[in-house]
Amino acid sequence: MKRLAPLLLCVFAAALRADGLTRKERDEMAGRAVELFQAAQPAAARELWERLLASGATSAENRRWRPWVGRAFEAEGNFQKALTAYQDAYDRDSKSVDRLVDLARVYNTVELKERALELYERALKADRSRTDVVLALGLLHFNAGRLVEARRYADDALRRDSRDAGARMLLAQIEESQGDLDGAARRREGLLAEHPSGPEAVAVGRLWARTGELELAQAAFRRAADLGVATSDLLFERGAVAWRRGDASGAEDWLGQTLAKDPGCAPAVLLLSVVDWERGRGSRALARLRGLTLTEDSPWISLRDRLITALTYGSTPGEKK
Repeated sequence: MKRLAPLLLCVFAAALRADGLTRKERDEMAGRAVELFQAAQPAAARELWERLLASGATSAENRRWRPWVGRAFEAEGNFQKALTAYQDAYDRDSKSVDRLVDLARVYNTVELKERALELYERALKADRSRTDVVLALGLLHFNAGRLVEARRYADDALRRDSRDAGARMLLAQIEESQGDLDGAARRREGLLAEHPSGPEAVAVGRLWARTGELELAQAAFRRAADLGVATSDLLFERGAVAWRRGDASGAEDWLGQTLAKDPGCAPAVLLLSVVDWERGRGSRALARLRGLTLTEDSPWISLRDRLITALTYGSTPGEKK
């Protein structure tokens, strides 16, 4: 027995040195793979994990590293291979809720919504504490138009954590879909105060504009600009709100800036034509409209033609002939 001990140790050491690497070296390589993944280099990271798994990985190493291969394929946009990797990881660790969630997430991404719903429900049944799964189910129901079910999951998530940003955003989206624009705007305004974001400030401004709260809309748009948003869309929104407030000069300025950035912005041309008309510059408005080139499927053709007719024959913009 004593003579066999050294031989067994040699066999064990050889197993640990698969692909010429010690256990420590394998762990270090896995660490480098994680660093590469976090540095947005998923393909390079995946190659390391695949090398480790192909070199006689233990059961524990398989459970640790195979999900990372799936994440790498997912980050690369190769969802079929991501599903294969995640399914392999689940088959090796079927009691792990994380593995169910991985599969559900990718099925959702590839538009297999019912399969994703089934897997998320299994995950929540296995671990009722998973707020992320509750929210995922809420979003699936919301995107399918099942607002009652979506609200139930969103409320559940919010009961678990009243400050949860995902639950609050989902509730705002549900409120907007149900016509409660004021409630949705206020909820998103609160989120914006805690998590400043230029695009979110634009979205909040649009919501306030839809409710008729023009001062709040303009304040949100100013905040978006302060946060670095400088798109033609934002300039147009500011011009539209200024016009609705009766500030023709401000509207003309913002719409002019919009067209300087995006000369083909049809809504800006149309609204600026109305501003010209209202300020007694009918010929300029008509020239602007006639110079607006639109494709046959443009949603703005009808409005442009109505404005041209109104200007040509002297009626008001909304008057029927």
